[in-house]
Formats: sequence, C-alpha cells, structure tokens
Amino acid sequence: MRQQADESLARLKELRRDLTRKRNDFLKNILKNNPYVRIDVVPYGARETVEAEFRRILQREAGGLEKDIGAPEKGGLLGDLYNNGGDSKAVEQRLQEVKNRVRQIAAGRHNEDELADRRFAAHIAKLPPRGTGSVRLVVSRGFAPS
Repeated sequence: MRQQADESLARLKELRRDLTRKRNDFLKNILKNNPYVRIDVVPYGARETVEAEFRRILQREAGGLEKDIGAPEKGGLLGDLYNNGGDSKAVEQRLQEVKNRVRQIAAGRHNEDELADRRFAAHIAKLPPRGTGSVRLVVSRGFAPS
C-alpha cells in the first residue's frame, strides 16, 4: 500500500511539472510580442494561500507562532519555498525539506536554537499522527488546490 501511495505521489508530481511547463510555454507564446504584459507561472499554487493551508494542517488557524511557521519570502519554515522563483523540482525539494523538518520537530529530533518559540515544537509534538502525516498531503498538493 505504501509503495502504491509513493508511486501515485511520484506520478502526481510528474503531471504537475508537465502542467507547469505547458502553462509557461503557452504564456510565452501568447505574450511574446506584448511588452506590456508579463505573467509568471508559480509552481505549486498561489503563494498567498500557503500559510493558511499549512496552518490548517497543523491546526493553528487562529494564528500565533508566526516566526516559526513563517510565510513565503518572510522567514520561518515556509520562507524559502519560492526562493528565486524556482522551477517545479526546486519547489518540490523545498516542500520535502519542510516536511522533513516538521517530522523532526514532531519526533523531538531538532535543535532548539533553530526555533524562535519552543511552543511551536510543543504544539507539533501534541498533534496526532494524522496531523503530522497530513504534511505528506501538503507536499503532494503544494499547499494549494489544483
């Protein structure tokens, strides 16, 4: 079952990369002679939804722990997701890094100095396995609906 899930996730990532590439190609072709319009395709969804989706999964919708959770380009766990624009593979790698950090924090295998607030680690540690397991879904969805 685990192998089938991993294969499905790999296939989903491949399809998302292909879709992002096709969207980029389409926009470049349509806008190539238009000096007034510039549109960039952001792999894995809109940046503005990332923090809210991540908070929902970590059961912190009400806010708090901003320095540890962060937001794209604003520090914290989510700060580096879209650095340098990033292609799909780069964003996937950074999503995997976020997932790994959350798992390490949940398991108590993290450096206390890396966190701005110890309450973040306490909160993650209290989540049921399903809560931290949902990070797997986050990586596949890219924090935003397709």
